[in-house]
Amino acid sequence: MPRRKEVPALGNLCLQSLAQHMQSIWVKDYSENYLDEYEFRFVMGPFNDLAGSLVQELIRLLGESRRLTRAALHLLLLPHLRQLSLRPCPGLASNAIARLVTLRCKNLSSLDLHGCGRLSAEVLVDLVEELPRLSRLGLAETQANVQVLSAVGSCCRCLQELDVSRCRKVSPRALRHLAYDPLERALCCPALRVLLARGLEPAGDSDMVTALAFLLLALPRLEFLAHVAVPDALRLLHEQPLDGTGDAEGFPSLAELARCRGAVPGEPPLTLPLRRLEEAVRKQRLDLDITWE
Repeated sequence: MPRRKEVPALGNLCLQSLAQHMQSIWVKDYSENYLDEYEFRFVMGPFNDLAGSLVQELIRLLGESRRLTRAALHLLLLPHLRQLSLRPCPGLASNAIARLVTLRCKNLSSLDLHGCGRLSAEVLVDLVEELPRLSRLGLAETQANVQVLSAVGSCCRCLQELDVSRCRKVSPRALRHLAYDPLERALCCPALRVLLARGLEPAGDSDMVTALAFLLLALPRLEFLAHVAVPDALRLLHEQPLDGTGDAEGFPSLAELARCRGAVPGEPPLTLPLRRLEEAVRKQRLDLDITWE
């Protein structure tokens, strides 16, 4: 028997119809009368009654079909959103749009800005400082730098997942600022479990390896660190005598961090909370006494 075609869900059909027809009515009116009025805290309209998950799905549908305009995005930045991904429309993600997000979407717990390279580092700092409830943040392929990661470390106390992959301005020093505030002399991001840092340069540099080792010691709940040099960082913690003094910028040494984690010479090996490694990393031989829970 011929295979029956899958019937689209009613909710999906409704969203597709809405995406197809919203331009001629609501977007047209907003474009003609309100588009450049950025001080509006709320925009009352037909989309306020949609659940936040449906609003995000509508953004995705419009973005993938290339029907998402600046006016349509304005209408969909709503205060009841808990999750927002601008990945379907990186070209629309301007500094002005980011300021609207900070103004209207105060309750976000998840924000994905993957590929939004038009957002300046200063605006990214403002976003992070205005959205302290974030538990997931995607900054891959953005202008994130040391100032941005310092703001993330200082402000996002609930952050559990962070992606800074292929950010050309994220240096080893920036990664240190994510995990430690040298001015306050305090560890940061206490809840961070997943850190994706793929494609950062220089991948094999000794400063990067040391910075990754710093993260492994400074982030007490880090279960997954995605970077090609993670094996080198683990070997550094296992094989090399750790430096006992901090550096000129106020960061503690690896030895000081290890002592904070309960590592004592002659005692059982240091235990890390790592629970998984990327497949490419697993293929490398890791014969280490450092264990993970």
